[in-house]
Parts: sequence; C-alpha cells; structure tokens
Amino acid sequence: MHTPATPRRYLRERALAEHLSVHRSTLRRWVARGLMPAPIRLGLRTVVWDAEEIEHWQAARAAAPRGQPE
Repeated sequence: MHTPATPRRYLRERALAEHLSVHRSTLRRWVARGLMPAPIRLGLRTVVWDAEEIEHWQAARAAAPRGQPE
C-alpha cells in the first residue's frame, strides 16, 4: 500500500526573517557564511527555504553548546 507523501512546506525570505526575528540581510549573510541552510531558487526572483530543514537547523542550534561561534 502506498502512503501519499506529505507536501513540502516552504518559507519565503520575508516570512523566514520574521520567524527568526532577524533582518533579511542577516539571512543572506548567514547563508553566505555557511551558518544556515541555503535557500532553494524556484525562479528568477523566487527564493524559498524548506521549512523542515529550517526546523532541523533550529533544533541543532538550540542543542549546541553556548559560547561557540556560529
């Protein structure tokens, strides 16, 4: 029996920045420095992040020892 796949949820840049309480330029800086998952480009001007990947990244950050550089 085939179980239907759960559709992926995506976050646009503005929604992700609001969710993380940071400026959109901070997201870009973190991506450039390899500090967070890279976005997925869906079109010329459409950039999104996989919500599940962001949730895993946040959990890993929360579990990391404090005082460590990001």
